[in-house]
Amino acid sequence: MSQGVRSVLIEFDGYKISQATLVKTLLFYENEICFDSNWVVPSKVFKLPMAFEENKTLACVTRYQGTIRSSAPWLSSNVDFITNVNNISRQNIYNMMYSARFLTLGLGDVFLGSLCAVPLDPRQRLLGSKYNPSRTYTERGAIGLEGMYMCIYATSSPGGYQLEGRTIPIWDKLSLSNFNKKYPWMLTPFDQIQFYPVLENELETLTEEAEAGIFVVDVDEGTFDHGLYQQWLKENEGSINAFYEKQAGERKDNFIKLVQNLNKDLSTQQNSWHEPDSDEYPENVTLIYSEYFGRF
Repeated sequence: MSQGVRSVLIEFDGYKISQATLVKTLLFYENEICFDSNWVVPSKVFKLPMAFEENKTLACVTRYQGTIRSSAPWLSSNVDFITNVNNISRQNIYNMMYSARFLTLGLGDVFLGSLCAVPLDPRQRLLGSKYNPSRTYTERGAIGLEGMYMCIYATSSPGGYQLEGRTIPIWDKLSLSNFNKKYPWMLTPFDQIQFYPVLENELETLTEEAEAGIFVVDVDEGTFDHGLYQQWLKENEGSINAFYEKQAGERKDNFIKLVQNLNKDLSTQQNSWHEPDSDEYPENVTLIYSEYFGRF
């Protein structure tokens, strides 16, 4: 079972239990849940190094621009796209990434132990969108934003979050690191993440040390108290509402129109494409049949 933000991915054996029976069982347990705002769960705080907009991250964007989509508002800089949508500066993005504390809500519903987290402070949750279409390649350890959500890519994989930088690997297949000897994934639901700045060459060294199991991850054991968090939100209600009001209105409307136009442009491009006739290919080309289409 893998936990998403608002969903759960469940693998089951259809020979042992039918889908209908499983759904019925899950609904039974869901109805038994007692909803309460005052709860406390274990929560470790991980302090991870992050190189902001380093070369391997930028190479993913360049590769996308050269092979998938040549022009889009998030090209050629994902950071600039986020700043333009939110009407803030690059320094604001930089400061947010290193000052925010992210709460892990989803884990492993994409690739390996890739996570989905949100800033605990609502005033650090930004407007944004995913790539459309998605990237075919994202560097392992890349850190991306998609609106309020932050993702760390546990392995080199496709992806769509707007890339901001890169950190050390969070999937330890040999269980060599200090953060978890039982499982290969670094984080579990409700763990928290804070980034601290490092240079690109420093990150390369730390990545090698993490792969060898000699890099010691800074981890603080603790809890997440939802009751105290609700109290903090209440104490800061005025400034939080002011942030929401500033984020809404014309700025949000313009962002929605931007996304709609992006999807419309992409649909037009896809509909205008046609399969070339065989005589349109060079003579030295051999055509092969494939049940799938894609870029290689």
